[in-house]
Amino acid sequence: MTDVPGGDPSVVDCIDLMDEITSYLEHAQPQARRDAIDAHLVDCPECAAAIEQFRRTILLAGELRADEVAALDDDLRSRLLAVFRRR
Repeated sequence: MTDVPGGDPSVVDCIDLMDEITSYLEHAQPQARRDAIDAHLVDCPECAAAIEQFRRTILLAGELRADEVAALDDDLRSRLLAVFRRR
């Protein structure tokens, strides 16, 4: 979500951040919204940790070889793909 319908784009709570995490990590939001999220991350160690976990997951997933992905359990592979495809 790049804007906040009916809401103040300068106000971010934890639920907002989790809803917007993909667009935040892809730098797909207006700068004012990114600034508001950055301010929230300074004050919320839980959300800062979640952002870091997503960044690490993306980094590690990018290093997987095709044979490693093929070796994953079908259920795990399906769940991971669903997370990465969710927007």
